[in-house]
This record gives sequence, structure tokens and C-alpha cells, in this order.
Amino acid sequence: MAGGTGFRRVALAGIVFALALGIPMVMAQPARAAEPDRPPQSVALARVAVVRVLTYYYGTTKDNPAPIPVLAPCASDGVLIGTTDQSGNLNTANYVLTATAAVNPLVPCQGAQAAFLQLNGTAAGWGITRIVVVLNVSYTGTHESQRGSITYSIGPGLVTTNGGPGAPRLLALPLTNATGSPSHDLPVISVPQPSDAPASGTPQVIDLTSYSGQPLNRDAVRQNEINDTLYPISVSADQIPQTAIPNAQGTGTATTAATGAPAITPTALGNSIDVGAAAVDSHGRLVGMVVKDSNGNHVLASLAEVKKAVGSISSQPGGLMTSWQKGISAFYASPTDFTTATDAFRALQTSAPDFAGVKPFLDAAQQQKTTIPSLTQVSTPPTSGLLPGLTPSSGIGRRTLIIIGGGIVVALAVLAGVLLLVLMRRRRALKPAFAQIPPDEIGLDLLPRDSMYEIPTVETPQVMPAVRPPEHRSQPYSRPRPMPDIEDMPTGALPTPAISSARPSSAPAPRLTAPIPPEFADMPMPRPPTQPRKNTSLMSYAAGLTHPGIKRANDPNQDNLLALHGVRLADTRPQPYGLYIVADGMGGHLNGQEASRLAIEIVTKTVVQVLNTSQPLDGSGLAGILHDGVQRANEELRRRNITERADMGTTMTAALIVDDQAVIVNVGDSRTYLMSPEAGLRQVTTDHSVVASLVSAGVIRADEIYTHPRRNQIYRSLGGEEEQVEVDVFPVTLQAGDKLLLCSDGLWEMVRDPQIEHILRATADPQQAAQLLVREANTNGGEDNISALVVRLLDDLPQNAQPGMRVIAAPAEIQAQTGQPQA
Repeated sequence: MAGGTGFRRVALAGIVFALALGIPMVMAQPARAAEPDRPPQSVALARVAVVRVLTYYYGTTKDNPAPIPVLAPCASDGVLIGTTDQSGNLNTANYVLTATAAVNPLVPCQGAQAAFLQLNGTAAGWGITRIVVVLNVSYTGTHESQRGSITYSIGPGLVTTNGGPGAPRLLALPLTNATGSPSHDLPVISVPQPSDAPASGTPQVIDLTSYSGQPLNRDAVRQNEINDTLYPISVSADQIPQTAIPNAQGTGTATTAATGAPAITPTALGNSIDVGAAAVDSHGRLVGMVVKDSNGNHVLASLAEVKKAVGSISSQPGGLMTSWQKGISAFYASPTDFTTATDAFRALQTSAPDFAGVKPFLDAAQQQKTTIPSLTQVSTPPTSGLLPGLTPSSGIGRRTLIIIGGGIVVALAVLAGVLLLVLMRRRRALKPAFAQIPPDEIGLDLLPRDSMYEIPTVETPQVMPAVRPPEHRSQPYSRPRPMPDIEDMPTGALPTPAISSARPSSAPAPRLTAPIPPEFADMPMPRPPTQPRKNTSLMSYAAGLTHPGIKRANDPNQDNLLALHGVRLADTRPQPYGLYIVADGMGGHLNGQEASRLAIEIVTKTVVQVLNTSQPLDGSGLAGILHDGVQRANEELRRRNITERADMGTTMTAALIVDDQAVIVNVGDSRTYLMSPEAGLRQVTTDHSVVASLVSAGVIRADEIYTHPRRNQIYRSLGGEEEQVEVDVFPVTLQAGDKLLLCSDGLWEMVRDPQIEHILRATADPQQAAQLLVREANTNGGEDNISALVVRLLDDLPQNAQPGMRVIAAPAEIQAQTGQPQA
């Protein structure tokens, strides 16, 4: 009772204080719509292509390595670019341009970090579950059934940057259609074209916010407010610090006289605008985007950065945007061409019935009116000093700016009293923060950017300078690989660094449980600990892909791979098996290609001879068969090098799976990874390289293997001088849902482990996963030959399975010895 009495006294004191100042009480006024108006022509044209980008993360803790979903997605803006392919096919080349900070694969936004910290404690690592793109209400309409009704997705594996200091500040990411998405082309924003007339006036920045028309001022939202934060507003670009200020033609910069560097002065309004918000010129062309600078302040990236991020992606509008531009131009003409506007808007309503945002313009044109209802409403009258720079195009009526924010003063006074009371209680009661708040009611508005609790931060690893290796290798096992310059370094995700954080209380944070929302239904969740089952019949499904790499596209590919699976009879029961090999040849293009092919052929022949029998096989038997095959391959390569004075060698990693038992071997620096739904990605094999030895000895850090001048040197390979090569053997017990990745160094050097994990988690189909991995390796530089072989294990052996073998991928010469055609 004492606490309640104190609260009432503080609230009463605040009200009396407000009345004493003569401030009108407006808190009880109902929400009212802004004055009917119409936004600037450029905003009306472009805002339909502004989207909300929702990035869902999971976190892990030191005590629980299983992924724990973060219920609050990071919220940012983006714009749609590209709409058709060169053949004019619709919806085959849709992209969203957004700020890299919004989809950082290693570190989520502060709001998501805080939400995780409250429920689970300090995070040991992060990952992206999925990325959702939502069209705003200027396209879908404002009715409750329309808001958030059109969505798309972005595969987490398509985020090709680690988000560090050297990463680009903008990313163009391809969209995947969701169920119910339109089949027609989408609204898009284009960059300024040479044929454009000179633009006039100051560019406008389009942001998405709540129906109140005020910027969100936070970087994450709750699930139940996503659809209520899709309202576009606009502010003048001169209210936001700019790295390069677009002038009327969308070019030019503002610099300091002393250094010539862009003058950056943070503003409250600028930091309230979401990253990814688009700046458009008077023609509705994209001339900038809000990003974070090195200090975390929101600044406007230049048109040059936008063009660099868009690259070769076509931003030419399709039929929808062409008709929309025609109608808007007629509607804003002086005098207004109501007939042309009506025809264009009516045609859009017919061809794109999901484009509900065209209706207010069509109604106005038919009634020969030049105003349209505002999208936003004012629930609490803003003060002129709270968020300067908001224009009428944001939907805020000018009359509301006349009302002095008395209600806000009262609210602040009451809030101050409540906060004081809460702080006094907290000091008396040593209880963990937010312990009594249900998970679905944790409001991120309680955690502004200047939260009283320290948000976990990540120290981004520094990229070490690259040193080019010698032009020619001096030994069969030391092969040169072109080293990229620092500016050409791939932007794949770096290994997840340690995360440090201060906890709100020394007491351990309580674990609060809540139902997993539908958006996490497809996310791999932790399984209860069980003892591994023996002889579980797991079927393996695989796909492999090898590519010479963009830097060696004109040379023979020295990589080879093999994937085959089948069913054999053992003790009268069907027993599934699979053999998977990746070999990376050395010794010059033709020698290397022949070495990897010959090694795979010998290993395959040795193993298949046993698999074609009914001989019982257990873990030790598998290891002996695979080890024997690798030794025979080494002997043959060594013999040819001696008798033919050749210089042939190859690395190799292979996996032989029978039932749920796998034996994995490797020689050299080709790798095998195991991706477990609950434990994540781990490297099974150990690289036989100089840099791996230096890491083991503690001489260099793990991330330096990608840049160390001796990274091209390996000390073990097939075909070397030793009669018997030392083969590492790793027995592994598999479970349904596990995935194996066998790859050459041309893949893992270009695509870092966190990025590999994202792709394997996000793609169930091995073929799609292999394609994404190879594509990402080429996107990040493609310095060497690239091979990726993905194997997925499932507990779905047919009851009537018949003996047989199928070759999924193999060098052509191996088809004959297996007796089966290549699939």
C-alpha cells in the first residue's frame, strides 16, 4: 500500500505542476486523423517501394549451445530494386537494397541483444534464423486485413558480408516469394538516369513508422506490432547528417575545409530514422540511404555508395511501376490531368488488385480532387522541438503542431515519479530485472538506445594484411594460391568472436519459457539428450558441385569429387550406405586434375568391392576399408611420379557411411564439416597445413589462416615422398537431420564457417546448398578451384528397399567401375 500511495502522490504532484504552468490538459483527447493532404510527388511515387526488413536471430549461451530464438526481430527499412529479367519475365529478379547493419550475420541489433539478455543471460554466439521483407501500407492499404499481408523472404545464406568495419554499408539481396505473394512485377525505385531532367529541391528521406507518424527511435519491434509499424513518413534530407549530400542532380558532397572529409554532426532526428530509409530526389529516384557510421550514428550514404551496392542489378520498372508513374505524373500535373490519372489508376486496380494503395488516388481523381487522406494519425500531439524536420508529407497535420505538448509534460512528470519509485524499490529488493514480465509482453520501448543496462558488444576481428605467395611451388605439397589485395578481400563472415557483457544483476537471470511463435516453427530446435542409437538405418541424400573459380575460369579444374549411395544386404536386412570424396589436385593444371581423378578412382574401386558383398561392416571395418583405399591411391601416385618423372599430388577428404556410422578421413587441407541441428557446425577434420600447425601451437590466431603468407603450404598429401602416407581417421555417429559438407580449400577460404553454417541451416535441399556455397565462394573472390559436396541424413529407409547403387556425381571414368550411370 505504501508503494501505491507514493505513486499517487507523485502523479498528483505532476498534474498540479502542469496546471500551475497553465499547460492545457490534452491527454484525454481521442486520436484524430491528420489533415487531408497529399505527400510530395516524389514521395508518393517512391514510398510504395519502401519495405520493412525484419531480421530474426537466434542466440546461444555458454551453458546451452542449442539455438534459442530471439522473439523480437530487428526492424529496418529497405527499398525494392529490379523487377524483370532481360527476357521480360516477371518476378525473377527482385532485390531489396538495405543497410548492412540491418542484416549483420554476426551481431544483431541492440534491441534483439537486450531481449535475449533479459531472458537468457549473456549470449555466446549469434546467427540469423530468417529475414522477412514486408510491403508497407502505402501499397497494401491500411485496413487491418491488409497491413503486412504481402511478404517475401531472404535466405540468411545470401548475406555475404561479416558486417565488420571493412564491409560495404549497403547490400542488395535477392527476394524469395512467399505464399500468396503477387505474381506480377513489384514497385521499384531506380537511381537517377541520364535522361532525367535536373532535380529540384532537397531530397526527401522515406521512413517506416507507426500510425502516429513519429519515427520509432528503436531498432527492434515486438511481434504484435509489426503490422502497426508499416506507415511511411518523410523528412527532409538536410535533417540527417550526410556522408555525401546529393544536390539537385543527385551528385556532389559537403566536406570540411580543413580535411576534405565529409562533415558529420549527429542529430536527434537522424538517429531516430531507421537504417535503410531511402532518400529520393524530386523525380522519386534513389539518391541515398540511411546507414550507421563508425560511431553508430545514423548518416545518409551517398548516391555513389547506392550505385556501387546496386551494381549490375537492373532497376528498370515493369508494367506496374510504369503505370503508377504515369498516374502520379498526371495527378500532380498543373493543371491536374484527372482523365489520364483516372485511367492509369483504374488500370492498376485491375491488373494488380493487391495494390490497395492506389484506391485513394483513384477516388480523388474520379472526384477531381487533388488531396488524399493521410496514411498516419496523430494520437499524441508532437512538440515542435521533439522531432524537428517532419514535413506535411509524413501525414502530421500542421494544426497539431500548434498544440503545446502539455500532455507530454504531464506524462514525463508521472513517468519520472514512476521511475523514481521503481528505482527505490529495486535498491531494496535484489531481484533480477524483468523477472516477472511475461516474455511476450517485454516491451522494447522499455529499452531505448541509452538503456541503463550495457548491451553486449562484439569486437570485430581485424583483417590482417595479405601477402602474396611465390609464383611457383618448390615441393609437391606446397601449392601457390593467388592472394587477394586488402581491398579485394572476401567479405564472408568471420568466425564468431567472444561476446562480453555486463549483467543487470550478479544473480543468474531466470529462464522464462514461452510458446515458440509460428515464425520459428521451421527453425532447428534442441532435441532432448539421448544416447546415440546404434545401427539406425539412415539414408543419405547428397549433391556435389565443382567449379574452377572465377580467377581460374580458363584453366582446367584440378578438383574432383564423387558421391554415390545405395543399399546392400547384410544379415538379410537392407543396409544403406554412402561414399563421398573430394580431392584437390596439385602439380600443375593437367597433373593436378589427373592426380585427383586417379585418387578418387582407386579409393572408389577399393570401397565398392566390399560394399558389393554381404560382408558385415562395423565402425572398425569401415575405417579399415577407407584407409586401405587411400593408401593404395597414395602408392599409385607415388609410383607414377617416380616412373614418369611426374609431379602429381592431391589432398583428399572422404566419408564412408553405413547405417548411422560414418568414418571420415583426410589428407591435406580439404575439409569435412558436420552440421548438427542442435550443436551447429563443427570441423571434423584437421588441416595438414603450416598455418593450422601455427594455430595449434598458439603462434597465430585462428582467423589469421586466411591471410598468413604461408597459408598455401601443406605438409601432407597423396603422392608425396613417403611410401605410407599418414591418414587421419575420425569415426562419427550420425543422427537424422545431420548434414556433412566435404569441400576443398577453395570453398572454405572464401566462405567462412559462420556463413557456411547459415547456408546449411537455411537450405534443406543438398543441391541448393551446394549451389549457394559455390556461388558465395565466387562472390567472395573465387581465388581457387571450388568443390562442395553436401550430404543430408534422414531416417526414411523404405521397408521394401532393394539392393542397388546410384552415382550422384563422379568423374566420367569412374562410371564404368561402379556399373551404374551417373545421375
